[in-house]
Amino acid sequence: MSDADHAQALSDADAEAKAEADAGASTEDETEARAWIQSQSDSAVVIAYQLPKEHVGLQLVLQSGLVEQCRRLDDISEERFRLNRVAFGAPRRTAAEEFERMREFRRLDAESEELRSYTKAAYGAHDESVGFGTLYYAGPVQPGGLPRRVVGCWKAKAQPCAAGRAHGELHVQRVPQNEQIILILFYGVTKQEDSGRWHMAPIRSFRLEVRTNIARWARTLEAHGLSSMIQPFQSYRITAFSDWAEFLDDEELQQHVKIDPGSLDKLGKLLAGEGFLTESEKKRLEAEQEELEAKIDEIEVALTESTADFFVGQLVKGTVLGREENGVVLACEEENVVVRWGDGEQGAPMPRAEVTPAQWHLFLSHAQVDAADQVAQLRLLLRDVGVEAWLDMDALEITENTMCRGIMESNFFCLYLTEHYFERWFCRMEACFARRKGKQLLVVFEADPRHGGDPDYVRLVDRATAKYRGFRDWILSTEAIPMARRRFQRKAMISEILRRIGVEEPHEMTKIEKELHDEVTILRHEVSTLWTTIDVLQSRLSELEVSSP
Repeated sequence: MSDADHAQALSDADAEAKAEADAGASTEDETEARAWIQSQSDSAVVIAYQLPKEHVGLQLVLQSGLVEQCRRLDDISEERFRLNRVAFGAPRRTAAEEFERMREFRRLDAESEELRSYTKAAYGAHDESVGFGTLYYAGPVQPGGLPRRVVGCWKAKAQPCAAGRAHGELHVQRVPQNEQIILILFYGVTKQEDSGRWHMAPIRSFRLEVRTNIARWARTLEAHGLSSMIQPFQSYRITAFSDWAEFLDDEELQQHVKIDPGSLDKLGKLLAGEGFLTESEKKRLEAEQEELEAKIDEIEVALTESTADFFVGQLVKGTVLGREENGVVLACEEENVVVRWGDGEQGAPMPRAEVTPAQWHLFLSHAQVDAADQVAQLRLLLRDVGVEAWLDMDALEITENTMCRGIMESNFFCLYLTEHYFERWFCRMEACFARRKGKQLLVVFEADPRHGGDPDYVRLVDRATAKYRGFRDWILSTEAIPMARRRFQRKAMISEILRRIGVEEPHEMTKIEKELHDEVTILRHEVSTLWTTIDVLQSRLSELEVSSP
C-alpha cells in the first residue's frame, strides 16, 4: 500500500469514528423520557427514571394519591358540575327542586370530605390541606439531592441509579399499606417566583399505578385478628413494637385513634408475646408478684404451724388383705382414719397405728384451660405403672393450702407446659412454691398447637414466659418431655418419666398374666366394698342396740 493510500485509509477511519461518536451523542441527546417501578418493599416504592438531556438537573415533582378515592372524587366533580348546569331555556327551579339540589350538594360535600380524610389518614397527613386526594412533593433531580416536602408526612428521596440506563431513582417511603396508588412524576418543572407555584406540564409526566405491599408489622396485626388497627396505625406511624407499647401507655392518643378495649387487650398480649411490656403492665405484674409472694409466706406459716399427723387428701400406705396398698385419707377421726384404697370409691376406717404417711411421686401442675383432659389422661397412664401423682381434680379439697401441701408431700414437681400456663394465678403460685421448696423439676410440654402448644419447645417457653421472664431459665434448666398421644409414643414417654423420677419400670405381663391380674383386681375391689358395707351395717346395728330398751 502506498503512503497516499495509507493516509486515505486513516482519514476514512477517523471519519467513521467521528460519525459514530456524533451518532452516539445524538442518541444520548434524544434519550426517551420514561419511568418505571424499579422495586417494592414493605413500606416503600422505588421509581427509576430516565430523562432527555435538557431536563436533567431541573426540578422534579411527584404527585401521589389513592386510585379509587381519586376516581370517586373525579366523579363527584362531574356530579357537582351537572347539578350546577342549567339548560338553555329551561324553566326556573321550584323551591322543592332547589331544596333537593342543595341536599345532594351537602351529600357530595360530606362524601368528598370523607374520601379526603381517608387519603390524608393513609398518607399520615392529618393536619395538611389535601386537594382531590393527592399529595405533592418537589425536589431537584441531581444525584444526592433531597426534594423539598410540599405536603404530607411521607418522604421521597432522589439518588443516582447504579444499574441500567436510568438517570436516577426516586425512593417513595412510608406509602399506604395494601392500597392501589397513583404515582405521577413530573419533570422539567419550573417555579413562578412571585406566586411560588409549580408549573407542571402533563406532557412531561409519567403516570404509574402500583399495589403496595402489606408490611410485616401489618401482617402481624392481621394474623392476630387486629386488622382494624392497620389503617389508624399506618396513619399515625405507629409501626413498631416499641411504638405500640408507648401507644398502650398513652390514653389520650388511644381516645384520639378510637381503638376498642378488646383490641387493646389483644395488642397487649401480642406485645407481651414479643417481649414488649408497657409501663402500666410492668407495674401491674410487679403488684401481682408481690401479692403472690405474700400469699405464699402466709401459706408457709400455716403449714409449718400444723401439727396434725394425718390430714384430708394425704397419701398413706397400709396393709389391706395381706398386701401393701397406697390410699388417700378421706376423713380423720379420733382413733381411726378413713382411707380410700387403690381404685376404690368408698373409704374404710383404719386404726391410726396401721397406716403411715407416704410421699407422692410427683405433683401435676397444669393450666386447666389448655390441658385438663391431657393431664387427666397422663395421670391414668402413670397410675397404670404404679406412679402416684397428685392432681387437683382428684383432690377432696382444692384450696391454696392443700395445693401447697401436695407440693410439699411430693418428690417431683411435674409442670405441664402450655402457652397460657403462667397466665393462671394458681399455676404461678404452685411454680413459685415449688421453686422456693427446691423441688426437683420435671417438664412435660404440649407440642400440639390446637391445645396451646408448640412443637418448638424453646419457642413455647418464650411464649409462655413472655410476661414472666423470671421463670424462663428455671423451665429451661431441665430437658423437657413432649406429650405423646400415639400408643407407641406413650410407652416411650412413660418410660422416660419413670427413669427421671427413679421408679423401676414394671414387668410387662403376658396376656394370661394380665387377665389373672385384672380378675384379682376386681376381686380385691369387691372385697374392699364388702368390708366397707359390713362396717356400715355393724355401725347401724350398734346404734339400734343402744337405742333399743
